[in-house]
Amino acid sequence: MNRSTIGIFLFGLLALPVLAVIDVKLPLGKMYVDSKAITAGEITKMDDKILEIKPATQFKGKSPADLIKIQVKAPASLLGDLAGKEASKRVVIFDGDKTAAVHIGDHWYSAMLATRPGLYIIYARKPDYDAAFAGNTADLLKELAKLQAQDVHSSTTAPASPSTTAPATAPAK
Repeated sequence: MNRSTIGIFLFGLLALPVLAVIDVKLPLGKMYVDSKAITAGEITKMDDKILEIKPATQFKGKSPADLIKIQVKAPASLLGDLAGKEASKRVVIFDGDKTAAVHIGDHWYSAMLATRPGLYIIYARKPDYDAAFAGNTADLLKELAKLQAQDVHSSTTAPASPSTTAPATAPAK
């Protein structure tokens, strides 16, 4: 092989797309800051792939509706996992622009917002969100209360340095 052939071959290798997975660890504080609204509630009714949630606590923003409905498309096991477990009836919804992260039954799920306010469609289990918070829903509610208190406090006083406690907390505004 001559040098020009080798040069063309190497240049061709550089032009190929590089396939890579970038693992992003999303801390709970970042989820708190980036969410438009964070609503916690209790499942009041489970009916053929539809969960009805009565909002109980608003950690941030405004609840999308007085009664929130979640349609479970996947995983199919979610409804069975929730049946008969009183502690699993707590739900936390981190509302984004077009998607939401939902913590239900002590696990994270991805949901998309439907065409009307207060309706979400769960389409996947999101174990990678466990890096943000791997505990149960009851403990998540406690951490959100701390973040909310820090958020309220930081908006009424001079900015403080961000906390480095685990799980990650929201940076002061």
